[in-house]
Amino acid sequence: MGALKLPENLIASRIRKVAEKSAWTVMSRLHSADIKNITTLHSRDVGQGPNELEFVKKYSGPAFIEPSNGYVISKDGYLIEESLDPNYGVIKPTWKIVTASPIDFVKASRDEDRITRVPAVISLRHLWEWNFYHFYGDVLAKINLFDEAGIDPSTPLLIGKYYDDVPFVKQIIHREGLGKREWIIQRDKYVLADEVYYCRTKQGRVKKLDTIAALMGAPVPQTAEGRRIFMTRPASGPRHVINNEEVEELTAKYNYESIDFGAISIDEQVKILNGTRHLIAIHGAGMVNMIFRRQAPLTIIALDSPIYGTADFPEIAAEFGYYYRSLKGHSPVGKPQHSSFKVDVDLLEAEIVQALATE
Repeated sequence: MGALKLPENLIASRIRKVAEKSAWTVMSRLHSADIKNITTLHSRDVGQGPNELEFVKKYSGPAFIEPSNGYVISKDGYLIEESLDPNYGVIKPTWKIVTASPIDFVKASRDEDRITRVPAVISLRHLWEWNFYHFYGDVLAKINLFDEAGIDPSTPLLIGKYYDDVPFVKQIIHREGLGKREWIIQRDKYVLADEVYYCRTKQGRVKKLDTIAALMGAPVPQTAEGRRIFMTRPASGPRHVINNEEVEELTAKYNYESIDFGAISIDEQVKILNGTRHLIAIHGAGMVNMIFRRQAPLTIIALDSPIYGTADFPEIAAEFGYYYRSLKGHSPVGKPQHSSFKVDVDLLEAEIVQALATE
């Protein structure tokens, strides 16, 4: 077999990332003394290995937060890589690591028009912050740890410019308890603060996600009863059920309401899931809405692609104490992560009957 040929733009991207990483390494070594400005406010080892350490840290600087990804950088150019570490263990080769442009940093740090100055800030920046699931599970999930570490809740919370591009973000952060916090939207400017707080959270999903549900004003249901919902996805988008009409006909037979959660507001999503007793959902980020049931009884039947899946949702369901079953589809079409598929309605009916029997 011949050598694997990569597109030129992909090769250029990998070369750029390696070059940027090398430049930051040199700059950080020149200013390694800046590490003394990092104070650990909380530390907890939840396993073995460097990525299993939960922490809350403060950089007393001042320090910059760069806009493209959210790395914290000392005023002199020491890149604090752990400031953008994912909340779960992940180790990537150098050519896959996303970093800021060191050239852009040097230019911006000398240009007052490209700097927003604040006394202190809590960074909620994350590598996949714009994704619906990661916004809940990795961005907002950090708030509870900062609060438990005793950081003044009046300290502004920093998120990225995706606030302008994805409507659900502004709907979420303006609800109830989240709406009472001060938010800074980082668009194209570097944020320069005298104190920057950042963290990696390893708290359990219930502790993180139920706190978010409470902050968003979802009440604890006072009854075990509730609606039956089929969380569908449009045929125009990825990862939909190809024989959706058959599935909707079957679910309607058992009094499930078919709702596309991507077409309704966050307020409606919270209200509906808070009052749902039985849920059928096509695998996707919208399944994180299960947190709004607040640990009241809930059955979930997940319709999964036969060639793609994640452990996130069954693990969330397990920690919340929900009944969870996965039904694999068949005849997938498209790339694995976005593949659409067919559902065997006879198998689905058997799962529905079993789920309803739990009541």
